[in-house]
Amino acid sequence: MGSDLARISFDPSRGYRSVVAQQGRVTLEADVNEESAIASEALRVETIEVVGPAGTPDDGYKVSWNATDGLVASKGTMYVGGWRLHNDQPVPFSNQPEWLDQPQQTTIQGNALAALLVTEQSISATEDQALREVALGGPDTSARTRLMQHLVLLPTTDSDCAAAEADLEKNLQSKGLLLDPATRELKYAATLGVSFFPPKQSTNPCCPPAQGGYLGSDNQLVRVAVSSFSGNHGTLLWGWNNASFLYRAKVVSSNVLKLTQAPIDAAHTPQPKQVIEILRTTMVLGKAAEQNYVAAPDGTIVTLGAGTIYDPASQQLTLPSGTTLPSDTHTVFVRLWQGTASFTSGTAVQLDSDSGLAVTIKMAALPPAPLASRPYWCFAVRPNTPQSVYPQRYLEGQQLPDGPRQWLCDLAVVQQVAGAAAASWQILDDCRNHFKPLIDAGDCTCCELTLSPNEDWATVLKAAMANAKALSICFQPGAYKANSTIVFSRIGVKITGAGAGTQILGTSLEVVFEFDNCPNVVLSDIAVAAGAAGFSNNAATVGLQGAITIRACEQVDIERVIVVCADADLRAASCIAVYNPAPAATTLTNAVDLPRFAQRHYNLRILNSEFRVGHFQVGILVVNADRAQIEGNYLITAPILRNIKYSDLRDNVYLSSRLKKQLIHGMSIISTAPATTTRDKRRLLRKKTDAATTTQANAPLSAPAPEKAALPANAAPEAAPQEKQADVAPNAQATGAQFQISALPHVNLGDVGRAHVTASFGNLKLQMISSDKLTNVWTDALRKANLNESSTAGQVHTAVHQIAEAAFKAPDSVAPGFRNYVSNLLPALYSTSSQGIVIAGSVANDVRILNNTIDGTAQGIHVGLSNRKAVPYVSGLQASVVQISGNTVIVRLTPEMTGDRHGIFLGGVESAVINDNHVELIRGANAGQDIYAIKVIGVLGRRVLVERNAMLRFTLGIFVQANTRQAPAGYLWKAADNVSTSTNWTGPFRVTDNVP
Repeated sequence: MGSDLARISFDPSRGYRSVVAQQGRVTLEADVNEESAIASEALRVETIEVVGPAGTPDDGYKVSWNATDGLVASKGTMYVGGWRLHNDQPVPFSNQPEWLDQPQQTTIQGNALAALLVTEQSISATEDQALREVALGGPDTSARTRLMQHLVLLPTTDSDCAAAEADLEKNLQSKGLLLDPATRELKYAATLGVSFFPPKQSTNPCCPPAQGGYLGSDNQLVRVAVSSFSGNHGTLLWGWNNASFLYRAKVVSSNVLKLTQAPIDAAHTPQPKQVIEILRTTMVLGKAAEQNYVAAPDGTIVTLGAGTIYDPASQQLTLPSGTTLPSDTHTVFVRLWQGTASFTSGTAVQLDSDSGLAVTIKMAALPPAPLASRPYWCFAVRPNTPQSVYPQRYLEGQQLPDGPRQWLCDLAVVQQVAGAAAASWQILDDCRNHFKPLIDAGDCTCCELTLSPNEDWATVLKAAMANAKALSICFQPGAYKANSTIVFSRIGVKITGAGAGTQILGTSLEVVFEFDNCPNVVLSDIAVAAGAAGFSNNAATVGLQGAITIRACEQVDIERVIVVCADADLRAASCIAVYNPAPAATTLTNAVDLPRFAQRHYNLRILNSEFRVGHFQVGILVVNADRAQIEGNYLITAPILRNIKYSDLRDNVYLSSRLKKQLIHGMSIISTAPATTTRDKRRLLRKKTDAATTTQANAPLSAPAPEKAALPANAAPEAAPQEKQADVAPNAQATGAQFQISALPHVNLGDVGRAHVTASFGNLKLQMISSDKLTNVWTDALRKANLNESSTAGQVHTAVHQIAEAAFKAPDSVAPGFRNYVSNLLPALYSTSSQGIVIAGSVANDVRILNNTIDGTAQGIHVGLSNRKAVPYVSGLQASVVQISGNTVIVRLTPEMTGDRHGIFLGGVESAVINDNHVELIRGANAGQDIYAIKVIGVLGRRVLVERNAMLRFTLGIFVQANTRQAPAGYLWKAADNVSTSTNWTGPFRVTDNVP
């Protein structure tokens, strides 16, 4: 609130640099205050020019959510409007130490903009008693100013910062506020002018009326504030002495307060019919035991009654009956105003009948709390110059408010999680700008091209690429809206920015950056978001497109980037897609002599980055990896409820098709009739022969026996056992038709909520897998499907699929059991990515996937080669060297994820190590499908090690399908020191010290 001032002389429009004291002259407090204001404002403007309107150097004020504190702003530093703010500890939005009188938060459904509101507030010695000088006998001296921090939530319909910011500016303007994006300062769309009015008409003809002017006897600074406004009418508060006199008080009874210190004189004692304001404590300064508090800027306005309302002996102040006193565990404050007045916008109103002062306020709206406090103006009047006002500009025209001075900074766009029992939030977009200290900001010093979001950057960039052989580009902090794909072709490129503070937004694009045949690409400290994902038959967009797409670039280094790709119901896009050319088809003669190095080398490194993968999309896709190092990255698909309704399924072909697999899986229709023709007899004989061969070949490949239990502590140690090999003769590396793999392991369907459904129609036997809750429902539905003993296999097949399709497209035509089952599927549909990290194509020479975290995917890490179109079929393509180590993979299985699912998949490989990974399954309700933690299949080379992995809650832990039933001599295939909560199927691998 205000301090006791004689006048406010600082005027930024004058452009003064300093205050110069002169000898023998009187120095007033206005001179000292103006000197301080000149210096602080110069520093503030300079800081904005260096840092920008808002930014953090240490990742401060990051918004997150936890179940204990709710939404929280992290500790750290934030610059807003040139001021430095700091949190020593994380601050919950619901329990802010600088906002103890925080009003109840209005319930927000959906999205909200989390923001930091900064307000400059004056602190007096009444609040902070440390400002008193006891050597002077107790009087206060100078006051202080402080920046008060409030974390607010503002409703929005947007999910990204740029759109939310644009809508915020429009909404604020409709509420009487203007937000300056260059300084982040909030300015009030209200003005005030001062005028005089003559005194009352004299009834004595010998005493003509005096000229209008200030009629007071004291030098005064008048404060006028708007306390309420609606329509075109409002109420103002006004007071002498800048309304600075403030007293602590204790509540004695329902309408009696006791001032804890006596007023300094009678003039500053509460008077009959005077207006006072009762304020709560908004902040505790220092330690609670010191009892130093900050008063709230606004409170309860009370007009005192007539007669004796203040007793100097007891220091008790009697309030009108019916007054509601605020409760506060610390203390309440009483501020002295002079009076109130009703006003109409644009019309002059007298402050009272004696002062000679009138004001004209023009405004359209009063900003609502807690976004802003009431606007106020301060002007000085002097009795010896009654026709003057200081500053003079108040007489010359309408003036903007002197305060409160406020600044607003966006922190994040958040969304309330639908269906949560308690209020929970997820972070949709981080709005903070990041910057490096000058000693660390070396990345942009060598940039030949520096781009700013405040210019036509796309045109500047296009002109720079026209004749360049190499470009070093620095994107300054801010949001860059890309209307078309930014394509770099055949030039060396280095792009850097300010981390999350530099956002390249392709709202309508699937590919934001594309690099074609570039000798080198360096991309760091930048955020890229693609807003579209979909199928296109354009030949130029073969394969999944990435928000960042790289084609045939020899040296690629991507580090500390944030990449977002959009949701889609079909796997159509990725965050990063890297396509290197495949070796010539003539070199692919068999699985063992693929060229380790082509004529050109393609080296890829993706490090320490964050990928926010859209629903059903892919995080990192690398096709034909020459050398690829993918390390230290975080790939996340947030578990957002998809809110699919039954009525949505009719038009959603892809989703319905996937969900239908929960009803029908592994269907077979077999004729049990004896063969009658020679052709049928031969076919039956061939089936029996093939079945016998498969049974004999796979007989030794039953699940491994449990390992020997540990010996008791007092038992004698045994000799080290020899690892047992399969009791089948070795089979050399297989090719072509000799390539055989073991049968799939048995899965207990009951463990995943599945069951067999069988039915017979004459000589036809139907068998399929469905939910264990639908066995009787299927039996009844098939009985009513007009199938009989003469039905053909095609008719049975069609009837089964028609029943399943009707469950999604015509629910009223199927049994309630189907409708209930599908209705229970829909609330279990959460956003889940299709794949995390994928190495594909026809060649992978040296692949290292290290220390990544992949959260919320159906396939965590997938390394598998194939090229069936380009070359004739071979026994299986092999990667050369693969290392998958130290990764954390959280697989999310929902009813929609019915394709291949696994934590880590490795196809044919010459040499591989899969070690020290943590793979965990989160299975949603009704997600009944078998799923493997680590799956190794195909043609295996001399060394394949699966060691020290942890696998939790999967159908199978390790599952191996090798090309031969026993490792050839000189080969090392081993699974050791792994822990799994389910059975391992290790085939021909050596097995030691696994659990179970």
